Amino acid sequence: MKIAYYIFCLALLGCSTTSKSVTNLKTESESFEGYATYKITSVKPKGIPQKDWDMKLKEIMGEQGYFLKKNYYRANQFASDINTGLEVGMEIYNPEDSLHYSWHTKADTVYTQDHNKESRIKVKEFIALDSTTTINNILCKAVKVKFTIGEVIVWFNPDIIKMAGNEYKGTSFEKAIVENIKTLPVRYEIPGMLIIEMIDYKSTPLDDKIFKIPPYKIVIELPTF
Repeated sequence: MKIAYYIFCLALLGCSTTSKSVTNLKTESESFEGYATYKITSVKPKGIPQKDWDMKLKEIMGEQGYFLKKNYYRANQFASDINTGLEVGMEIYNPEDSLHYSWHTKADTVYTQDHNKESRIKVKEFIALDSTTTINNILCKAVKVKFTIGEVIVWFNPDIIKMAGNEYKGTSFEKAIVENIKTLPVRYEIPGMLIIEMIDYKSTPLDDKIFKIPPYKIVIELPTF
């Protein structure tokens, strides 16, 4: 299933004003409450003809040629809509068992993953880069994040969104990055693989229904890497 494969791949990585204070689970928090939409595009490997690459992308991502991931954030809560171009799925963090649940729309099978377990792929270091660029009208600076396997360039602006690392409930690798930059990335660049870019965000109160996991019959546990 492409949704599960996509979540598996992310696990390996791992124009509003910012909310000053939001209320969540009866506690005060300065973390962002709202949503951010990311566009995920795949980088064409060298040596592959463009025509062949376009055909492969169409097989995986349909006519749109990219993934869209709309993430919903609230202190200690996280949810995501995932549109691969061919399929639509969801991912939600469940605070009751600290697991992430993901599933295909209308399916009765869910996949779980525990991002609290110690990962074999760890952050080695953060290296601040002497670079700035403007991404979708947002002036960003960059940091290189080196993992035990591979590296990621993260572009960010700490002034547009405030996010406390200990309240962020995305994947473990994303949490390590958020803890360091204290905001959501505007763009991730995984050299030779993916570009993940924020194309929209908004600070707004979220309905509790967004974080509700629907009934399911089958549970498949995904490994923690």
